[in-house]
Amino acid sequence: STTARDALVEMLGSFGITADAAASGEQALEMLARAVAAGDPYDVVLMDFMMPGWDGIETIRRIRADQRFAAPPSILMVSACTREEVAQQEGTVQADGFLHKPVGPSLLYHSLLQVLRPDVAMPGYGEPAPGLRERDLSRLDGARVLLVEDNANNREVALDFLAAARIQVDVAVHGGEAVQMVRDGDYDMVLMDIQMPEVDGLAATRQIRTTHPAGQLPIVAMTAHAMAGDREQSLAAGMNDHLTKPIDPERLFQALLRWIDPARLNGRRVPVAAGAAVLAPLQAEDEAALPPIDGIDWDKALAHAERKRARLHKRVRGFVQEYALAPPLVREALASGRFEPLQGIAHNLKSAAPYVGAGALAGLAAGVEQALREGDRVRAAALAPELLAALESVLAGLAKVTLPLQAAVRAPSDVARLIRQLEALLRADDAQAEDVLLELQTVLADGGHAAELAAIRQAVDDIEYAAALAPLAALAQSLDVSLGESA
Repeated sequence: STTARDALVEMLGSFGITADAAASGEQALEMLARAVAAGDPYDVVLMDFMMPGWDGIETIRRIRADQRFAAPPSILMVSACTREEVAQQEGTVQADGFLHKPVGPSLLYHSLLQVLRPDVAMPGYGEPAPGLRERDLSRLDGARVLLVEDNANNREVALDFLAAARIQVDVAVHGGEAVQMVRDGDYDMVLMDIQMPEVDGLAATRQIRTTHPAGQLPIVAMTAHAMAGDREQSLAAGMNDHLTKPIDPERLFQALLRWIDPARLNGRRVPVAAGAAVLAPLQAEDEAALPPIDGIDWDKALAHAERKRARLHKRVRGFVQEYALAPPLVREALASGRFEPLQGIAHNLKSAAPYVGAGALAGLAAGVEQALREGDRVRAAALAPELLAALESVLAGLAKVTLPLQAAVRAPSDVARLIRQLEALLRADDAQAEDVLLELQTVLADGGHAAELAAIRQAVDDIEYAAALAPLAALAQSLDVSLGESA
């Protein structure tokens, strides 16, 4: 499913992981072989269980039998089926891990750690990392930590790790909010992202240090910046320490144990629920009501899209494009009695529909697929008309949706902000550039800048972020927007 595939690539990008996508097992094998020949082999493969052509099991068998791969990559099976159903089909060809669709960021992050860094992976959610005994973490009981992170995926992962200790975690989604929360609160430590909109982590730290010296409030950078000099920049801004992403849970807790003064925690009340955390407040754009559509739960759709309207808009558009031709194929399958295409459509819908909030549609698709997997064509034929009606209703509703991005940003100052934000993300090789570019395209849709936007879009789609800087500079010049650096 294109929808599910794009969602996973976006999620991996938010972790700072470079990911490529293949639409079939055959294409995956070719890409793996090319990467080995180029001297840059893949470390992990996320393998769909059911695909046209080779299914996941056949593809795994061929990868492991291929003599070109002296050290085959770790393979995680991804499926909307249960682990038990997959295990029955695997036989002797077993994957290194299993993820159930729809895949959330925390599960994905944990699963990658299990195969890439088993030495630091946490055994399960809310359990201490190896090497950190429960009595070590008890030294943190009652601590108050401020997590400053603008990316929802990274927030979820960090909160999941921090849930292993009995601490209170508050969340700020940008540096300006963090400065205010430090001013109003009493924290034992701040975990600070660097690259953020509005006020970045370095600027926020400098502001905080005017009232809270390093010996009074430790601030630890938690960022994807791992280049030479980044640690020195963090320390120069007034931070006490620097941790790089992807987050190593053991190093995270070692930092908490090192920098939180145990004397401050004497007599401190321990949170009632271990790891209880305050959820980040919704952004203003998330508070505007989305138009009601039968069969769509917008709250769940936004949750899957990190509560970003631009990303949700992209997924809705992709879903409509991907499944626009599915209804006639379902009708044809019912009329002809050839149910193979129906099973493929049902399987893909089962995993793709939740990403746009169509949970009921996903449930109907699961029912049809299960009936066909069990060979019960009579039950499948009875369920398929309801699936068809639900799919047509959802497609009709989503096709009419115009998410209110244009109302959110119209002033020239907002356009300038978006352009500068996009430049910073492109220079940082940050996949969030995709979201900002989509927002910018929406705002400038009728502004006569199609050529520059198309060139930027092509470079971003090809993950050639540096190549996008020149057309972005041309766009900025035509709009009389000054950029921080020369492209």
